[in-house]
Parts: sequence; C-alpha cells; structure tokens
Amino acid sequence: MDPKTALEPGVVIADRFRVDETITFEGAGPAFLATDLETEGRLLVFETTLAEADALRPGVAVSHPHLATVAGLVAHGERDVLLAQHEPGLSLLAFTGSGALSKVDAVRFALRMLDAVQALHQAGSAHGFLHPAAVVMEPEDRPRPVVAFAPAAIGPSAFRSPERGESGAPSVGDDAWAAGALLYRMLLGTDPPAKGLATEDDLASAGVDDPVLRAALFHALCSDASRRSENLQPLRRELARWFAEHAGDGSSHSSTMGRPPPPLPANITGPSASRPPPAPISGAPPISKSMATELTPRKKSSGPLIFAAVAAVLGLGAAWGVSAWRSRPKVTVITTSAPREAPAPAAPSAVSLGEVAVTGESEGDGGVDRSLSCVAANFPKDTFKKAPDLRWLCAESDPRAGGEKLRIAVVQGAAGGAPSEAQQLFSRLGWHEMSAFGVFHAACCNEPQALSLPEPSPGCDPLVKAIDAIAKAVTAKQPIDDALAAFGKAARCETDAKKAAQYRRTQAPQPSEDAALKDLLKSVSAP
Repeated sequence: MDPKTALEPGVVIADRFRVDETITFEGAGPAFLATDLETEGRLLVFETTLAEADALRPGVAVSHPHLATVAGLVAHGERDVLLAQHEPGLSLLAFTGSGALSKVDAVRFALRMLDAVQALHQAGSAHGFLHPAAVVMEPEDRPRPVVAFAPAAIGPSAFRSPERGESGAPSVGDDAWAAGALLYRMLLGTDPPAKGLATEDDLASAGVDDPVLRAALFHALCSDASRRSENLQPLRRELARWFAEHAGDGSSHSSTMGRPPPPLPANITGPSASRPPPAPISGAPPISKSMATELTPRKKSSGPLIFAAVAAVLGLGAAWGVSAWRSRPKVTVITTSAPREAPAPAAPSAVSLGEVAVTGESEGDGGVDRSLSCVAANFPKDTFKKAPDLRWLCAESDPRAGGEKLRIAVVQGAAGGAPSEAQQLFSRLGWHEMSAFGVFHAACCNEPQALSLPEPSPGCDPLVKAIDAIAKAVTAKQPIDDALAAFGKAARCETDAKKAAQYRRTQAPQPSEDAALKDLLKSVSAP
C-alpha cells in the first residue's frame, strides 16, 4: 500500500480529518483519535475490512442513548476507514478484570446493549466489533453502558462466531453470538470457549447456576449453528422475562451518574490519558430522574409487566425509549461532503416522478431546498420527520457517493425514531443504491451533472448506462425490467472481474435487490 495513505498521526483523511494520536485497545488492532477540521469535533478512527465497512454503512448516523454513533465510512487510498463517536471511559474489559458482575447487573447491562445493537439491525446494519474493549461501562455524561467501537481483536476471538472466523464477514447472527459472549463475560468474568458450547451442562460446569440464563446463553453460543439464535430477539426475550422476575434481587453496582467522571480505562494509552478528554461532537442532556431509576417489579410478572421492566432497565421509559433519545443532540453525520441541516419545507402534495423537475438550487427567499421538496414529495409518508439538506443532489455525478448520501438523508429523516418505510427499503437495495440515486438525480434536476463511474472491465457493459436507462424508464413511466436485466448483467460481470469492491460491494447483486428497488419505486412513484 502507498505509504502516503498509512494511518498515522499527521495524516489528513479525505482532506478533512486530521489524525492526531494513537490509542491502544488491549488485544486489538491500532486506532487513532482525529480532529474534524470543519467542526473541530473529535472522532475515533481505525481501518476496517471492506466486508466490515459494507455491513456498517447502513448504520451511519443511527442514534441511541447506549450506542456510539457511526459518523462515517470513507476511503483512504486502498483502505476503508471507520469514523465513530469517541467514548472515553472504563471498558468492560477493565470493568470485569476483577471478577464477574451480579446476575441482575449483568442482565440489566446486557439488555441495554442488546437494545442499542438492535437499533443498528433495524437500519439494515451489523455492528461487527462487539467485544469487551468496545463496550464502555463508565461513560462520561451518558447512561451506561455505551456500545462503542474498537478495532477487531487480533487473532482468534471468543467474540466472533465460528462462521465469522472463517469468512470474516459481519452479520446480524454474528452480533447475536458476540452479545451472548459479552453476557457470559459479565456473568463469569472470563471469555466463553471460542468454539461455543456443546451442551447446557458446559455452562453449569462453568458456574452459571440459573437455568433460564443457562438456556439463554446456550441459544446464543451453541457450537451447532442449526440450534443457535440467528438474531438478537431470542436473547432479548429470555433476558427480559428473567429480569422481570429478578430485578429486585439486589445489585452490586449502582448507577454512577452524578459522580465525578471515572479515569480513562487502563487498556487505553496515549497522549489523551494525560489531559482531559476532548469535547464530544455533540453533548448529552442531563439524565432525568426516570432514566436514573431502576424498576423493582413484583414477582411473577405478567406479559405487560415484562415490557415495563425492560423499559426501565433500558432507562428509557415507555415504547422502548423512543422519546428519550429523540430529543438528544445528534452527532453530525460525517461524509466527504457532509450534509447540513435545512429548514423543513412545506408539506408537498403527492406527485409522480415524471411531473417534477427542479434545479436543486436554493430559492432566494428562505433558502428552501427544492431538491428536498421533489424527493420528499415522492417518498413514503413521514420519511422526512427531520429535513436533510439535499442541495448536493444535482451536482453529484458519482452514483456510488450519491446513493450513499441519499441513504444517509433517509436515515437522518427518521430523526432517531423507529425506522421509516423508506429506511427499511434502502437497507435492502445493495447495488441498486446507485440506481435509486440515478432516478432522483434525473427526476428532480433540470440540468443534472452527467453520471460517471470507473471505466468498465474488459467485456463488461457500462453500469452507468444501465443506471441511466433505469432512470429514464421510471421518469417516463415505462417498464424497467429490461433496464434492470442490463444492470444486473453489468454488475455480475464486474463482480466476476473482481471489481465489486470498486462499487463498494462484496458480492454480486442478488434477486432480492431488484425486488427492493421495485418496491421503492412503487412507493415513490405512486400517484
């Protein structure tokens, strides 16, 4: 690799993020603190694999009280680089260094972590970096714990499923394994077997004396993949029921909110350890009384009380805490060209894509973003509860960047609440993120920039030509099947030529991606 693109202090990434210092996570790869030269915010930076970047990309800007926000994923030479909110504080690795937690505390913290990771899954993302060094148990000015980010562990890890160990690709199922491993660590103070558990008796022998917790852990960490949980839901359900019955049994670790900030973790070293930590990108609000109080439910709780108990353990109140984090200041979404907040436009009337064309320039009075008006008019209702800035739309010529920025705008539009219909559709698009961008680029701009992509591989048809054909068919209200077939042929050809990474993908397009684009276009072009 070009030494000019090495990650080291002094390097500037994407002409915007200056790498300042190295921080070390015990047992993990190198990471750095960087400064955003535009906002002066501080970010955690480290290199990822292409598979890790692809898995995380749908989770950019997802907000949750117990989750460090992914600020962006950028290319730096041949490297893919993660930019994330930096959360200094005592990690789970250090927190459990002196032994296990009480069962009540372990389950309480596990439920909060599971809810944070589930927010990423609902956005179509996977975390991929769940291990003790990436969980901050004593964060500053936030309810604990915070599921943060740290480089992957070096060598074999008990926090990667056997399948992930072979393929290296993150997934929802791998996050479920890692979440079970984190609970095991909190309950026993040690890591689980890297190959998993053959029977529940293995857990009894290790010291897990509660049959419900043994069953929950076995479902998450079973060595037989066919018997293992494929997502977080079984573990969340089993732990919620257990907590409803045992939350009043006592706790060895009371809340630390209101106490002086804890020291930096022992497993983090570097210049930041000798001075106050840098100011975060955005602050956190004071903890309300309801967020600091733990519920002590009655024994033998019925179904509704189970969910009340879970809401309390998360510290978020009713409805899984949507209202508690919706008002939190949001971390700025970092991309090479970061969107800025725009005033919310007046609600547009329903129109079809073939009927609206605007320049994308701001109007003289009030700076109304006309691109947003066009896009919002054609997306499912309530996509944009918070108005993103789409003034970049008509000037963007690269469908790869445009598709990513459009997805980020849809995530921002949800304003931190439950995933919108459009957000769920975007999570399934894959290669067709480029097509979706091409459609709106053609429909919402009078004089759009001509689209451009790298020269096609020998023997491959130009992908950009197929994207243009899809956009023309949609705006003319004509069938798109031929254009989709041409796009799929070109994308598979590039994949066979080992050029999928050039289009920010790891595999050939799937039939489900065609279906997702059709679903999106049915929604956005409905009269």
